[in-house]
Amino acid sequence: EDLVRKMDKEQVNWSICFPMSSFFFSVKEMFMDYQLINSGMEKIPFEIANKYFLMEVRMFGDRILPFINFNPTLLAKQQCAQIVEWSDEFGLYGLKLPTTGNLCSALDLLGTPFVSLAEKFNWPIMVHSGRDDKSDPMNILKFSERHSDIRICAAHSARYSKDFWDKVKFYRNVFVDISPFLLSCSDNVFQKSETIISLDFESPAKVIDNLFDMLPDRLLWGTDEPWTKIVRDPKNGSLVGASYELEKKFKRVQ
Repeated sequence: EDLVRKMDKEQVNWSICFPMSSFFFSVKEMFMDYQLINSGMEKIPFEIANKYFLMEVRMFGDRILPFINFNPTLLAKQQCAQIVEWSDEFGLYGLKLPTTGNLCSALDLLGTPFVSLAEKFNWPIMVHSGRDDKSDPMNILKFSERHSDIRICAAHSARYSKDFWDKVKFYRNVFVDISPFLLSCSDNVFQKSETIISLDFESPAKVIDNLFDMLPDRLLWGTDEPWTKIVRDPKNGSLVGASYELEKKFKRVQ
């Protein structure tokens, strides 16, 4: 409800949304190399989060386009069967793969029924990207080489990985979501690394223009709400307030 109010204020018609990642199915054991221990609370991963998310989305008509979470490494057939049932009941627009917290990568999709599911329903797949091995955005490009018919999106600007951005223009089925844009820009002011593309992160307006020039037809604006509330001061790195409204200022329209 809070998101829809912000959308109304900023004249945003639709939003792609998905549930927060949860560990009801597998508890992350912090002291055992991040092993996932079955909790017995769910029959399949994300069962509770997905179900209640879809029930809430239904309250807002077609304003929210639901993508639901999944884990390709655990009970894949059972998850796919349940996802088909949810699609029939609620309507779905795509799939979301959380990687870091669930110890899986885009490459774990290979050879699973989720590939056939995405092909059958023409669903795009949104994949979390990060700087850990599981969330390395290069895994997304490797997956797309095997399945060029499936649209796949690297969330969070692919963490501005130079290797990724040097190659993504050659992968016509790969998209990039730039959320949370202002936070990622402010973070990269302090990330002095040769592995990150060279952009003027102190000027978000220049960054979004540069990204648009590099990938004009496959760049997705987004906010990663509620994480719009966190931005670092480029002068000293301290956390400062931001907003959905500020993110909207950097929505590029062509």
